[in-house]
Amino acid sequence: MLVELGIDKSFTVTVDNASSNDVAIGYLRKKFNPRGGLVQNGNYLHMRCMAHIVNLIVVEGLKEMNKSVENNSTCLILDTTQNFEKVFERFEEQDTNFRAKLERGEGWPSVDNWTNVKNLRDFLEQFYGVTLRISSISYVTSNNFFDELSEIDILLRDAQLNNSVDFNVMAIKMKEKYDKYWGDIDKINLLMFVACVLDPRQKLKYLEFALNEMSSSEKACEMMQKLKESLYKLLDEYKPPLHNTCSQSSVPTHVSLGEPQQKMKRRIQALYKKCELEI
Repeated sequence: MLVELGIDKSFTVTVDNASSNDVAIGYLRKKFNPRGGLVQNGNYLHMRCMAHIVNLIVVEGLKEMNKSVENNSTCLILDTTQNFEKVFERFEEQDTNFRAKLERGEGWPSVDNWTNVKNLRDFLEQFYGVTLRISSISYVTSNNFFDELSEIDILLRDAQLNNSVDFNVMAIKMKEKYDKYWGDIDKINLLMFVACVLDPRQKLKYLEFALNEMSSSEKACEMMQKLKESLYKLLDEYKPPLHNTCSQSSVPTHVSLGEPQQKMKRRIQALYKKCELEI
């Protein structure tokens, strides 16, 4: 079918994490590779959907919070729910039997319950924002994937320091799911890092700083070494066609960034700029 559509070469294919997709990617690699239809023999072909992984991380955390919140709750539901705190108070004032009826059933929401709803809403809102940004189709998103990944890493580490035991346990479970997909260099498609390096606002120096903040210096060094090797291989892959093309015409270098990209506040970036100023 791809050949019929005129697609005879593929760089990467983004799919969710269903096992059937692993089989499909293997089939594509088997069919395209012999005819030279893959970049670097298909090393970058399989790109796991970041939005799907973020969803899996959140679902894993909600499993630990089902004592106070239903598993199918979302940021939007919680956002609506917290607006009814005052409503419950007014009903209790107007109907003395209202609270008694609820306590005979699911129970009356306590102050702690409302606090948990607010805290969880604020926490999940950040993941909701990540999902919206990386799912956009109106502007380039690949160069922001690493930034989003690093923000999630910081967010989960901060959550493990929360005073609430439930939040601590939830954050630990979510970090375990995060590490399952993004904790091992061998499981990450390096194009996420390549896109960050090719962003003129980031480059290798920023990426190296961020990786050292997110992991041990040994792990960061390993990741940087592997990334640099991949960059040289990609350069060799594209060098001949680039030379021929550039000799004939100029290549536009300006890319218009969408408004959401320009307004995002990054803690890793802020820390990096602070260190640069101190140096």
